[in-house]
Amino acid sequence: MPVIAALPSPPALVAPAWQVAAAAPVTGPAPVEPACARPTPTRAAALQALRERLAAERELPLLAAAESRLAIHEPPTGKGTVVLLHGWSAATNQFDEMTPVLFEAGYDVWTPRLLGHGLKDPATGQPDPTQLPRAGEFQRYTAFADEVHALASRLGGPVHLVGLSGGAAVALDVAERHPDVGRVVAMAPFLNIPSHAKAIAPHVVDFLDTVLLGPTISSLDLIPYSWAKEPGDEAVVGYNQFKVGNVTALRRFGYQVGEFLDTGVPVGTGPAPE
Repeated sequence: MPVIAALPSPPALVAPAWQVAAAAPVTGPAPVEPACARPTPTRAAALQALRERLAAERELPLLAAAESRLAIHEPPTGKGTVVLLHGWSAATNQFDEMTPVLFEAGYDVWTPRLLGHGLKDPATGQPDPTQLPRAGEFQRYTAFADEVHALASRLGGPVHLVGLSGGAAVALDVAERHPDVGRVVAMAPFLNIPSHAKAIAPHVVDFLDTVLLGPTISSLDLIPYSWAKEPGDEAVVGYNQFKVGNVTALRRFGYQVGEFLDTGVPVGTGPAPE
């Protein structure tokens, strides 16, 4: 298992002029690489899969600055890949300042959109959260975590994860179930709900669904919910309004992750970034 650092939420990041375009992964001169760092068929296949993923994403109606980012060294440096997982209801541009620093240090950097994030209504241009996992779909986050690990690990070298909020929960889920992960930085991870009453709420809902054949959980997908707006939020890319069911799915996923891990304690060792 990797060593995991749990950090408080960072201050709001301002999008810099530098950005990694989704259309074409950034390439550049690689630092002096270890003798073992060579392109492999597995890496080539992973890069092709990622490029196809980015090409398909460009066909979607995306909010500005919400697309996935990919910065790749060719030839590889051997230092591995850092996966940056943005906050729930936010967008990939949260890591625009961190990406070039990591890339210049020799890491490949991939910043994928979280499930259902970064979309807009083509007709109005307004954020469209309707593709977020619903109350009964929290397992989609687990499947997404497996997909992220599968692609990143095939790029070669160790995989390191940095996550914020819901993205931190995904990062921790990957680390729990994939011991080859190097290091994880989890900033304000969305895990167990502090209140005991709230913590048992998912189990109550599951019981009611068993008795009532499902209407309890599905009804949460009909109830509107929104974050309280703060000064300056108008410039933030992401969702402010969604359904209670969307938050419930994240809570159920976070509860599942938190049952197996105390993020305040190192839980093992792994290859550390230099």
